[in-house]
Amino acid sequence: MRLEQLTYVVTIADCRSISKAAKKLYVTQPALSNALRDLEKELNFPIFYRNAQGVSLTEKGEELYRIAQSIQSDLEQIHRLSAKGRHADKINIAAAPLVCCYAFFEAMDSIRIAFPGLDLSIVELRPRQMSQALGGGAVDIALCGYRVSRRKEFAQAMSQLGLERESLARWPFAVFLPAQSPLAQERILSLEQIRELPIICFQDYETSGAQAYNIQAACTFTSRASIKDAVSHGRGCALLPISMALDDVYFECDKIKVVPLKETSLIHVDLVYRRSKTMTEEETAILEIIRSYIRKADARLARQFLRGQKYAVGSNIWLPY
Repeated sequence: MRLEQLTYVVTIADCRSISKAAKKLYVTQPALSNALRDLEKELNFPIFYRNAQGVSLTEKGEELYRIAQSIQSDLEQIHRLSAKGRHADKINIAAAPLVCCYAFFEAMDSIRIAFPGLDLSIVELRPRQMSQALGGGAVDIALCGYRVSRRKEFAQAMSQLGLERESLARWPFAVFLPAQSPLAQERILSLEQIRELPIICFQDYETSGAQAYNIQAACTFTSRASIKDAVSHGRGCALLPISMALDDVYFECDKIKVVPLKETSLIHVDLVYRRSKTMTEEETAILEIIRSYIRKADARLARQFLRGQKYAVGSNIWLPY
């Protein structure tokens, strides 16, 4: 019996479906079914009843479920206990472009205040670069962003590298327009409404509006500042993750207007870190500071840009997990 199998039991029971549990665990349904079958054979009793509606726990399965939950809780307490007294002299953090704004660096200031003697390094990286940096040990913690269509691929890559991954939020793309554009007064826009405008996109493959919507971009840039400069001077409109409007000088100076997009395509925001070693006090605290930052950023996005627009982007589809 492996701890992984107990995790499978808890997840299947919570989801009441092997197929839904497989998606949540990022394993194939046949692999999950085989693992469950092997465990039932080893224990010599059925854990679940199977029916057309899904699965339900047997009497012994209920008892196993409670024990598995208890074991998971005990393991978490052991990890927290082992972290006490362990300290790090240096921590390297990588962040995707869509989360690097003024508020993010305020969060980093909170870390420096909490740990004044800590050598803290922050670098902006693309998701694929983060995978290499995390896998090679060059980065301890990463805040990633990638399109919804690449979620399974990204999750599998992180799992293969032995990395822990937490889904923190889902943010939609939006249209960034020159303030003088007549479309800037709209509450919501469709791709059809901006079809005649030159479309400017971020060149990063993971957060490219052109890739997300399968459209031809008039031009792409690697710099957010270059994109917004072009938009503010009336050279077109940009399709960017809505988070790029947070604490943005172009938006605050009324040079750019940000309008939600009717056709929803989402960017997933994940927190990734290495689990091959016991977390130090500093790392544990930093993870919580970053989680708090994302929660606050998401709340601000909702207030500033998405209020009253839930019908357009789907019911609560953009909210954090």
